[in-house]
This record gives sequence, structure tokens and C-alpha cells, in this order.
Amino acid sequence: MQGLIDQEDAPPNTQMLTVIRNARVQLLCGVTTLRQTGEPNYNDIRLREAIAAGRRVGPRIVSSGRLITSTGGHGTSVQRQYLNAYRAGLPFSLGLDAMFGAIPLEMEFLVEAGIPPMDAIRAGTTVAARLIGYGDRLGTIQPGKLADLISVQGNPIDDIKNMRRVRFIMKDGVRHDTLSWR
Repeated sequence: MQGLIDQEDAPPNTQMLTVIRNARVQLLCGVTTLRQTGEPNYNDIRLREAIAAGRRVGPRIVSSGRLITSTGGHGTSVQRQYLNAYRAGLPFSLGLDAMFGAIPLEMEFLVEAGIPPMDAIRAGTTVAARLIGYGDRLGTIQPGKLADLISVQGNPIDDIKNMRRVRFIMKDGVRHDTLSWR
């Protein structure tokens, strides 16, 4: 966790530059909306406002400020929890602490746990939008909803790893896949 510790101890301007870069990486990986908590100096809230005003490029950010969470493990115990929730019909969505651009890996993690690929994709789209209170605007392709779309090379139902191969990104009806990674 050295990188996360370095971010906490970095000067505020360095922290903000990192947050701006990470938002761009998320968008280029096909994430058009994300829920963010606990950024130092409320950088997530500042960046949310800059993106909404068109001063920065990045995904739509739903931020909550400081994070309160329970302790717990990762790995197979988390996979088991996801699978138990899935089998019980409980809603869950995808989320990562600090691996920006890794939502496709989280989908692979769910499929490895035994969750069907389409339900893993829904956990990052339809269900995620509903759980953060944005289901009326995001998560499905329907008239009246925001035009957030991605296209991947290959069929992710056949191989969930195809979610890593994002080729087209649209947020709010504006194409972003032509952005540079810099």
C-alpha cells in the first residue's frame, strides 16, 4: 500500500494532479460514472465540480467525502461473499480502493467466483447506477437517460476479459475514446 500512503503524505497540489490523472485513466478504461470516497483534501469533490463545469475531462463523480468502513479481508473470502449475495438475490456493485481503470478486473473477479458474465457486467452498470441513486439517469440504454456508452472488442459474455478491450467511450453524448493517455 506504499502508493496509497505516498498519496496521503504528498503535498495537496501533487495529490490533486494524481486525482486528475486517475480520473482520465478511469474514463479511458470506459468508466463514465464512479462513486468516490475519502480523497485527501476533498479532491474528489473539487474534481467532480471541475468535470461537471467542463474544466477537466473525466467520469461523472458521485462523491461522499470521508469514508467510514468496516474492517475485512480481500481475495477468496470476498469472492465467497459476492457469490453468497448473488445466490441470495441481494444487489451489489463493483468498487475498488485505488486501482484506477481496474473495473474490468473486478468483473473478472466476479466471474471467477461463479457469477455469470452478464450479471458481473450489470454489477458495474445497471445495479451500480441504481445503488448510488442514479438508476433514473444511468445504467441502461433508454430514451431520456444520459448517453453513456462503451463498446469493447469481442463479446464479454463469451470472455469477460474482453471488457478490458474498450474501443469506444461516450459520456453525456460526447465521444472520449480519442483522448490521449497523457
